[in-house]
Amino acid sequence: MMNVEVSLFLVFLLLYILEGSKLIISGAVVFTPRLFKKHEFSFTRERPAFGKKRLTFQSLLPSTSCTFVCAELPVFISPEGVVRNPSFNDGFIDNYFFRHEEISRVAVGGTDIFINDLKFLTFSSGEETRFWKDFLVAVAKEKKNKRKKIIDEFSTELFSSEKFESRYKMFSGEIKFLVPAVIILWIYSLFVIPVNVIVFGLEVSWFYLFAGLLFCHTVTLFFSYRVHVSLYGKEKRADRILQIFTGLIYTPGLLRIINSLSSNYFFGFHPLTAARRFCSSEDYEKFFSRSLRDVTYFNLEGVGAEAESVIAWHSRIIVEEMKSITRKDEINFNQLIAPPEREQDEMISFCPRCHCQYSRIDGVCSDCQVKLAPFDNRN
Repeated sequence: MMNVEVSLFLVFLLLYILEGSKLIISGAVVFTPRLFKKHEFSFTRERPAFGKKRLTFQSLLPSTSCTFVCAELPVFISPEGVVRNPSFNDGFIDNYFFRHEEISRVAVGGTDIFINDLKFLTFSSGEETRFWKDFLVAVAKEKKNKRKKIIDEFSTELFSSEKFESRYKMFSGEIKFLVPAVIILWIYSLFVIPVNVIVFGLEVSWFYLFAGLLFCHTVTLFFSYRVHVSLYGKEKRADRILQIFTGLIYTPGLLRIINSLSSNYFFGFHPLTAARRFCSSEDYEKFFSRSLRDVTYFNLEGVGAEAESVIAWHSRIIVEEMKSITRKDEINFNQLIAPPEREQDEMISFCPRCHCQYSRIDGVCSDCQVKLAPFDNRN
């Protein structure tokens, strides 16, 4: 019988490790709360294995990890046309620039956007894909003289701390009963069940453990349903049914329910807006610096003059929004774009984008493919 108990314990452990791993790699910005009262933060320059830009709140307890990955705009857009961010050039199509007048059809297939039947970009979720598709269509169908206003308003919304604060307060209020339900389910599933099986045996305790699991499961599903209705309204009924069905057939998935509820609720904001709300001043400025460099320096080899002009135009809009934030927060803008401190005397150049340092003066960064800058050139 011991082999069965050990096997059951290992299966449970494996399932919850997998669920925790999904949280780590599924989103670009993951807040790891301890009972949702403190928000921990760590900085990394690497992207996650899957996903790119979503704001998510992790529901696994205790925290397994917390990553705040620098998020970049997937597309750059101007009154003239739209171009995929060169950093997202995954070889889908060679021509990833389109003039608005040439766009005859924008379609969604799963998490992919197709422009004129050509695969343009892959996103993290179907909801995010539809969000960007609607934005691209809204810009393309307008006359040229009205497009700038739409893009300006969109860029301002990305960094709206007031709107983010309002949305976060609503989210926090709605999940106040769901959070303890998820925590109890986590503790019961990962600790109470395996311990009772090992101590009392599976034959003696399985009925009571199953009844307890069913109760925790039902309570969590009930509160998650209520939260989904409050956050997303009646128009997301199909997503809600899928969420309930998934929870019914796969209990460990409920550990990610808060992450699932938040992932499509916050992606309309730039992660810098969330960093401003949650992070320490030091971490906020570090993330601010990386976000600014990500929208300033690119590898534009082979992009083309028209696409390059679109990137330059939209980058200026985003940088101006960031400058306005530095004025509000009394942050030295020049310090954010300053070169890094030299790590070793033999380092004579650095990557303006990621700040990796090199002992050679010529060439490009091995990670970003951006031209290296010498340390003695402070401009």
